[in-house]
Amino acid sequence: MRAPAALRLLAAALAGAMLAGCGLQPAGAPEADLAAARHVCDAQYPRRIGNYLRHALCFNAAVERHAIPTARYPDLVRLQAEARVRLAEKVDRRQIGVQTAEHRMREADTLVAAAGRERDAGKEDGARRRLAAIDALLR
Repeated sequence: MRAPAALRLLAAALAGAMLAGCGLQPAGAPEADLAAARHVCDAQYPRRIGNYLRHALCFNAAVERHAIPTARYPDLVRLQAEARVRLAEKVDRRQIGVQTAEHRMREADTLVAAAGRERDAGKEDGARRRLAAIDALLR
């Protein structure tokens, strides 16, 4: 089963902040660039306690470069990136487990996608409720 686009963008955003120094060159389509960036981040910061925040920052930098310029709602993509960082910090501090963080990130991605749909439908109040739910999820 493929991850929702919002989840993929969020994952990309988290790893991006540190990617600027990785030397990764744009390869074309933003999705391809993000997939390549994820591989670079995965190689530099393997899945283990102490690396989750670094990986998230690496991926977030790529999201800033490749996804934000064409995003319909850049603020939602950046919210995903913030969620990725906050959850990664909690994992690295051993405040939550990896599975819990992954579950919460999927929930945040789902809420971000729903907020985008609410905005598209002109339902700003609904979008605000989704964003508030994300904030509550990350506390």
